[in-house]
Amino acid sequence: MLHAENRLRILNEINQGILSVVPPERIAEEALARMDHLLPSQRTSVVVSSPDGPLRLLAVRAHGKLAQTATPAKTVAWGMAVGTDAFSTGTVHHIDDLERVPNPPPWAEALRAEGVRAYIAVPLRVRDQTIGALSLENVKPGAFNSEHVDMATQVAMSLAAALQSAQLYASAQRELADREAVERALRESEMQLRAKVKDLALRNRELDAFAHTVAHDLKAPLSLLVGYTGVIETDDFGDDPETLSRCVAAIRRSAHKMNSIVDELLLFASVCRADDVERSPVDMAPTISDVLWRLSNLVQQRQATITLPEIWPIAAGYAPWIEEVWASYLSNALKYGGDPPLIELGASVEEDTSKGDGAPLVRFWVRDNGNGLSLAQQERIFTPFERLSQVRVAGHGLGLSIVQRIMARLGGGCGVESTGKPGEGSTFYFTLPSTVSCHGHSEQDD
Repeated sequence: MLHAENRLRILNEINQGILSVVPPERIAEEALARMDHLLPSQRTSVVVSSPDGPLRLLAVRAHGKLAQTATPAKTVAWGMAVGTDAFSTGTVHHIDDLERVPNPPPWAEALRAEGVRAYIAVPLRVRDQTIGALSLENVKPGAFNSEHVDMATQVAMSLAAALQSAQLYASAQRELADREAVERALRESEMQLRAKVKDLALRNRELDAFAHTVAHDLKAPLSLLVGYTGVIETDDFGDDPETLSRCVAAIRRSAHKMNSIVDELLLFASVCRADDVERSPVDMAPTISDVLWRLSNLVQQRQATITLPEIWPIAAGYAPWIEEVWASYLSNALKYGGDPPLIELGASVEEDTSKGDGAPLVRFWVRDNGNGLSLAQQERIFTPFERLSQVRVAGHGLGLSIVQRIMARLGGGCGVESTGKPGEGSTFYFTLPSTVSCHGHSEQDD
């Protein structure tokens, strides 16, 4: 028999080992490791109930003949044992010799087939509920006595309490993690909501400023339209067809101006309404061709010379919007370039990729031979919508502010370069990511 002091010391070590770890598997392993010095067991194991019913083997230590025995059969055997009424009510199983058990139950037959002759099985109970079992087995009949049963029972009590605590701790951790996940999701939703509110407020300010500016710009052609039609209605021209022709021409110009403003309003609405657009490779050659067809009357009136490159680089964007950018740049160059306008269009691949997410940037530009823009005008010409009513650069209207918004939506940029000297003109440009940023390669590679 073990000395009482030594027994207490080992039991204390078992309790300390149980309390020093948190995961259930480690708790069971620590308990079994210290029991080797306390009880003559050749195979010691801990099984616990799973949420779905079957027992789960937490830990097992074996040596001697039982070290070579597969454990699944033992787990099944003790699953049968724990299911009995006696075991579920807290009864400790202690059999000296399985060979002498008359009419052994199936679980006893399974253990005996593995070579087990003596065993102790102590239920792990918490608040009158069996949550598992601590089993000790030996191939020698009579290997365990009543003192061993008592010590195994004490270990089982501590082990059951520790496993229950570990389960509660794990449940609390899961609940805490779930709560943190919910709080994180709420914070993210709040941030997204704030961002949307901020974006909506910005759009409302832009819409208000844009509507104010459009109304202001419509007044002039509308006043002319009303004035000239009123003159025609008075029928004071008599036989003066030249004066009538001038009135009709003025009315036509006013109508074209109003139509241009309406087109800008529709474009602004489409840019603001679209939360996102799918960028794809844009071939600039047909895009430029469409723009020149739209502006053909103005090109002819101004007797402009327009130079185009033979090859255009491919860039990623949204073709309908890019067409409007070209239309804005070209119409300004035709209206406010030299007399006659000499306009050059071009493109180049930029070496600086800092604004293209690592992909090369393609720079497209329109160069005219007009009077150019001062540094102050260059800083103001791409005015954001919300300041349009405060700052305007004569002659360039709303179009360039829409260009600035389009480029922001497409992940590009825009700007102007000019010396401000007459005849040296201005170069209006915009940049777009190459197709690498969207598709990983250029169409020219296919």
